[in-house]
Amino acid sequence: LFKYLTLLKMLLRGVIFLYLFALSQMAFGDDTIADLSVDKRFILDSIVLDGNKVTRPKVFYNELTFRLGDTLTQKQIIEHLEATKNNLLNTSLFNFVWITPSYSNNHFYYTIKVQERWYWWVLPILEHANRNFSAFLDDGDWSRIRYGAYVQNVNFLGRKKTLRFLFKLGYQN
Repeated sequence: LFKYLTLLKMLLRGVIFLYLFALSQMAFGDDTIADLSVDKRFILDSIVLDGNKVTRPKVFYNELTFRLGDTLTQKQIIEHLEATKNNLLNTSLFNFVWITPSYSNNHFYYTIKVQERWYWWVLPILEHANRNFSAFLDDGDWSRIRYGAYVQNVNFLGRKKTLRFLFKLGYQN
């Protein structure tokens, strides 16, 4: 029984390996791994952006380390992919960035998928006008309270600009 379980386990591992190998081949299109391992050059045809609801494409294009029409080797494609991913994450506009190259003959394209961060931050304000909190507790005068909100948008109009405003009501000196 133990031998049959071991054999079944090995067979299952082989099937999983073949399945993952087939998936990796589909990601590379018509080319084979042998074609990608040599110093073959690929031409960048297009860049597909996905997941950007607010951020404008120009913000993406400013952070890219490559341009349309560039001719790159497989190694250069991977290097540019990592550098561009780091550039996009360093803008602090996105939680996650996934960049996937797809190949066909001697052409390729990038798919850049992002998950945008929250851009609107609203912080409530509640403060007393006394010199310190213990003076407020001793006095107990609730008419000397100020309240309001601090509002910030860190990607205003999708252009990576910051908009801030402060709104306060209540006691005035």
